[in-house]
Amino acid sequence: MNYELQSQSAIQIPEYVAGKNIEDVKQKYKLKKVIKLASNENSYGVPKHIIKTLKKNLKNVFRYPDKEYKELKSKIAEKIGISEENIILGNGSDEIIDLVFKYKIKPSSKVIIFKPSYSMYKIFVKMYSVSPVEIKLENYEYNIDEIIKHLSNDIDLMILCNPNNPTGTYLSHNNLTRIVEVLNKNTLLLIDEAYFNYTTAPDFPNTVKIFKSFENIKNIIVTRTFSKIYSLAGLRISYGFGPKNLISFLNKIRMPFNINFLANVSALASLENDKFIEKCKIKNQQNKIFLYKELEKLNLKFIKSEANFILIELPQKAEIVFEKLLKKGIIVRTFYNDGMENYIRVTIGTKGELKKFLKELKKILK
Repeated sequence: MNYELQSQSAIQIPEYVAGKNIEDVKQKYKLKKVIKLASNENSYGVPKHIIKTLKKNLKNVFRYPDKEYKELKSKIAEKIGISEENIILGNGSDEIIDLVFKYKIKPSSKVIIFKPSYSMYKIFVKMYSVSPVEIKLENYEYNIDEIIKHLSNDIDLMILCNPNNPTGTYLSHNNLTRIVEVLNKNTLLLIDEAYFNYTTAPDFPNTVKIFKSFENIKNIIVTRTFSKIYSLAGLRISYGFGPKNLISFLNKIRMPFNINFLANVSALASLENDKFIEKCKIKNQQNKIFLYKELEKLNLKFIKSEANFILIELPQKAEIVFEKLLKKGIIVRTFYNDGMENYIRVTIGTKGELKKFLKELKKILK
């Protein structure tokens, strides 16, 4: 294996900061109800057919799942139009990203990450003690010329979150194709499409099409998750697709039975209910437009999003607003550790949740 970890004491690994826990907030502030708009979960909850599937399969949890997860891979392959041999399953997208680091990274490696973006990328860079090449987003948008300029022979890995978290902005199909066209054979491109199912932009990349268009492509892998629109965040399951040789190697180094039995059967059931996914996507779009209009009335700046969250700029320190919202039973997300002291990210929840958030935000800002 071509990587080497330094001892934990030799490097400073930042801790991943998750959204506040609902029960902790209830207990701390003596609240009966708490709204969580911090972790981009699906606010419409677990659909009934998944609950039925879980109940039906509880009696079988004493069995190991199929080590190769053939049925689920076959279903995903059929749905997205790609070969089963190109698919890997992960215990959340983070596990697949970790496997990619194990496959590709050595101490002398250089990894392109973006700022601001999903904080786990920087944590992986620290964990594997490699040199980050950090590209700052320009007005919170990807700068295609800047990206291409940085792609050189000594870049081993580039991680592109599309749509990007926490900005909700995205790289278009044409611009992503430009990157793939100039990508050096030594550089692996990892595209994290956690929020892919929420996108509505007509020029959002069709990564399956791009993958198929470049027949000899050996250095691109795409990750997607069941944690967001599919409502399975608590079961931790994702998938990725890439070239057969890469996927074959990643499958060899992943832990056996990395997807638990209930996650496996729930993901299978999720893929059979397109109506729920479409309903959630439509609701997200409607509530997003509602939130845009209400934020404009408050004269607040925000970034238009292709995901199920919105990044909002406040006229005061976000941490102050965050704490006041907590006391009212509303959890949002801050990014003060990333140099974004005045920003909060708000999950586009149900209309009722958003109305409650806006009501309390108005009071705080006054």
